[in-house]
Amino acid sequence: MIAPDKVELLTPAVADVFDAYIALEQMAGQRGVAELGHAAWLGGWLVAVLDVDARGIAALVAGAVSGAAVLAVDAQRARVKDLLRYGICDFVVNDLDEALRILKNEVRKKQPVSVCLSADAEKTALEMMERGLQPEVLAGRHVAGTETLVERGSRWLHGGDKSGTLVTWRLRNETAAWAAGPVLTRVDELASAALEDAADGTPLRRHWLQRAPRYLGRKLAAERCVRMRDVEVGRLVDAVRQDSALAAKLVMMRDGATVSF
Repeated sequence: MIAPDKVELLTPAVADVFDAYIALEQMAGQRGVAELGHAAWLGGWLVAVLDVDARGIAALVAGAVSGAAVLAVDAQRARVKDLLRYGICDFVVNDLDEALRILKNEVRKKQPVSVCLSADAEKTALEMMERGLQPEVLAGRHVAGTETLVERGSRWLHGGDKSGTLVTWRLRNETAAWAAGPVLTRVDELASAALEDAADGTPLRRHWLQRAPRYLGRKLAAERCVRMRDVEVGRLVDAVRQDSALAAKLVMMRDGATVSF
């Protein structure tokens, strides 16, 4: 039964989206889609997210950043509509046939797309199983039907490698998204330049810094993040300090502690 009542959209921390992205890319590496530690373009993959709680939203966005087609299912129609309103998903539909028409087209073209289906997750998983719809990745809630999908080859998305120092940055004062974007993008570029070329996972992290802002949506894009080595953090902090105007606009955190500029 579809629940029509308004429910709060609980979004994840941007760090949770980053960790889901790393986990998804590591799965791709284990399957030989890309060399381990290098960014894979998961065009042609289908990620099914069953319930769009905070963890489900993290998987949804991570899938889009990686290039996959994402089907997210939730019984709360208002919550699904909020995902579209905040730019977190591309389409909202009311039945699986409509979702599949969109997904199949983008899977064929190997392009990312996210479709949110307002429906019961368990009934949808059973229908997917019966119709032979086989996602590469499952995320969210374990429901009837998912065990069979796993037996047929789907894999559950679990936590990724959380090693390194978590660095986050946002504007010191709330600013309209159109004005904040260029400032945060400049820090994204500095963070990418600070990464060690030869370090494991650098291609993944640079891919994230370049592509994630496009898919985070208005609700998440106000904060950016990446996990870094200590020497990389030092390079980034030094680069920001050299631009006093930029530093004055930012709040940067290093494993939860404020960085002083």
